[in-house]
Order: sequence, then C-alpha cells, then structure tokens
Amino acid sequence: MGQSDDILITRLPSEPRTSDELDAITTKLVMDRPESNLLVDLGAVDEPTYETLCRLAALCSVLSDGGGCCMLYNLSAPTRRIFNLYGFDRIFQIVDFSDTILIPSPEQASSGILELHSSKERRRYTRFRVPWWAQVNVLLWRGGREDDYHKLIPGHHWLGRLVDISEGGIQVAVDAAEETTLGKGRLVGLEFKPNPAKSVLAFDAQIRELLPTADGKNMCLGLQFVGLETNPEGRQALQELCNREGTYYDPPR
Repeated sequence: MGQSDDILITRLPSEPRTSDELDAITTKLVMDRPESNLLVDLGAVDEPTYETLCRLAALCSVLSDGGGCCMLYNLSAPTRRIFNLYGFDRIFQIVDFSDTILIPSPEQASSGILELHSSKERRRYTRFRVPWWAQVNVLLWRGGREDDYHKLIPGHHWLGRLVDISEGGIQVAVDAAEETTLGKGRLVGLEFKPNPAKSVLAFDAQIRELLPTADGKNMCLGLQFVGLETNPEGRQALQELCNREGTYYDPPR
C-alpha cells in the first residue's frame, strides 16, 4: 500500500484473494488511520464476487464514518458491468483514470505529488447506464428484423433487461440458462421501448460478447448495432436517447 500525507493507495489482487486483502486493509485502517482517503486499483479484479462487493461496501463505510472516502479506479469492463447490473455504482465512488504515480518531493521525503493518469483507451461512443430501478425489457430473436416471425417460435426468441445503451450498441442481461442457445457472432433482431410515450424501437444487432454475472444467474450480452445506414429512424432515435439532455425512460411514480 502506497501512502501520501492524506491518501492511501492499494492495488487489489485477483479473485479469489480479493476478499482476504480487503479484510486486511479494513482492519489496518480501523486500527491506524480511519480518517484516510483511499484509492483502490481494481485492474487485477476481473468479475468481482458478491463477497468482494460486500467487503468493498464495508470498507467504504469504515472510511466514511472516520471522515475519509474510498475511490475506485481502473475498473475492467466485466467489473463495470457487474457494478451497473447490481447498482453498486450508486454506492461506490468511481473515478475515471487508469493509473496513479506518487512522485516524492525532493525537499521532504514524506510528501510528494500524486499524478493521475487517464486511460488511453477511448470509446467511439459514450455508454449511458440504465438506472438500477428502471426496468426496460428487450426482446431478441434469431435472424434480424426481417425474420421477426421467429418471435412466435419457442426457443427462437429471448427476453432480457436493458443494462446500458450507446449509439453503437446496447448491453442486455438475460437468464444464464439461455447461454446454450446464444453465441458470439449471432445476428439477432431486437426491440425495446425505452420511453412509454414513444414507439417501440427495432434494430438488427450482432452478439459481440457474452459474460456471466458474479452470481451466475444472468448472462450479459454485448450487442453491436448493424445496418443503421438502412434504418434512419432507428439511428435518429438512438441519437436522441444518447443525448445527455434527453430522457429515455420514465421513473416509476
């Protein structure tokens, strides 16, 4: 664990050692420096377990009670999906940089400058997360929009929940039991209604990735839209949905 005057920095090991390391950090902070601010590098943690998430929440609570804070950074894509899926991104403070470097001060060995390095990877599109309390259902079926008769055939369609959206694609959580009938590269049609006051949106998409959630109950599908050049209405709707000032769901009342 690195340390500056007011900030502690730690890099967590990969599972299954993550929870034990968090226990040790929490114990040390309670005994020595409960008022600390902590930066936690999650780069080595791919798909944190529920136990790890609970220990992270406990650590954040300890620091908050002592007047400090806990900030998480360098999250992998699977970790971000799990946070989004279960609403932990509303509990944790996540900062958008990939690395930290402590540069000692030449005048005083116990002080220095903390440099924060942004990730070099940039998304072509910005993704917008659907809040944990919102329920936007997504219907997927084999083939594509032109083959929508598959929506009527058992085993040829699936129902999932929208996790996030961008102008390039969406992420959908489906029941893990569907993994055997879904696969990378498959072309599917999909439709969803993000705003009850507007029409259903339909797109063609390709499955680019399949990742299980930590509890094994769901499978997250990364879907890339295809053929948007022949779907101008859908392209325009996506641009409106992904406008930061727009609203693509109605909160429950």
